[in-house]
Amino acid sequence: EVHHRIGGVDGAVAMVRERSGGQFDPQLAELFCADAQAIVAGPPTGDSWDAALCEAPDHGQRLDDQSLDELLIALGDFVDLKCPFTLGHSRAVAKLAGDAAEFAGLGRDAVTLTRRAGHVHDLGRIGVSNQVWSKPTPLSAAEFERMRLHPYLTLRILSRVKGLEQVAQLAANHHERVDGTGYPRSLPGAALSMPDRILAAAVGYQSALEPRPYREPLDAATAARRIRDRARTGELDHVAVEAVLHAAGHRARGSSSRPDGLTPREIEVLCLVARGASNKEIAAALTISEKTARNHVERTYAKIGVSNRIGASMYALRHGLTEPLV
Repeated sequence: EVHHRIGGVDGAVAMVRERSGGQFDPQLAELFCADAQAIVAGPPTGDSWDAALCEAPDHGQRLDDQSLDELLIALGDFVDLKCPFTLGHSRAVAKLAGDAAEFAGLGRDAVTLTRRAGHVHDLGRIGVSNQVWSKPTPLSAAEFERMRLHPYLTLRILSRVKGLEQVAQLAANHHERVDGTGYPRSLPGAALSMPDRILAAAVGYQSALEPRPYREPLDAATAARRIRDRARTGELDHVAVEAVLHAAGHRARGSSSRPDGLTPREIEVLCLVARGASNKEIAAALTISEKTARNHVERTYAKIGVSNRIGASMYALRHGLTEPLV
């Protein structure tokens, strides 16, 4: 495509023939040269995305879990190759976030979702020039705004793929902050689930360990102190931070990775309360007696310091616990 823009079809064909058997597979080079005019012209009308899908030999094939994981890992590896200082970043974030989600008591599906989003959270970086990513001096206002768009671009790319809607939403929130000062949408803390908070903390910690054009890599202790400081100032969730640091091998502070020492069952009850479930409905959902459900509700209220469902619902929103973790 580049050589076509510079030297036309003849220039593109000459380059492909010259590199056949070296950089390019000879069979593919021959196929290109045989129909170069049509190939470089692209689709005559309509969306290039749809045109490419129609040409794909596996169009419509549904991926199993293993194949989906392999695809997401490959996408993360691809975008990490954009800059030498991000090599391996997405794999490291995915492992860290997945392990932290498990330590925090999230259920299997939530752990899987968090890990998968970790692999592709930076996919939107491909839409931002390397002149921005590799700049060793402070970004201009225009460059900074362009950089802030990369989570949005991640969302746009992944949302085109049917079945990745949840992964796309979570991946796009990796720079949102609990205090509402994050980007690209400045979401309030009430809009951020525990997987959102864990992924943001994992990205913050892992990025600190890696070199950047404007700084040297930080050691593990300094990286840990940095994200704990961000939790103290309200940017990151302290539970998510401690879960990430535990997953990274640091000694966790406090006796529990869950807010106020809530058990997985109590978090489950709290989620149901936040969605307006009565004690009877909680009992039915959890296959327990109504009396046991009432006892769970009362213990949960006592732990979080509230006296009614409205207070419990607000607590759940503030701590990203509006979805069950187990």
